[in-house]
Amino acid sequence: LTKLFNFNFWVENQNLSKILLMIMVTIMVIM
Repeated sequence: LTKLFNFNFWVENQNLSKILLMIMVTIMVIM
């Protein structure tokens, strides 16, 4: 159960990182 939770948490972090990266790239392109 703990492993599954950690895996889900890691996946969520990966998605969050991609979103943040895309936002940063968009800001750089706009400026």
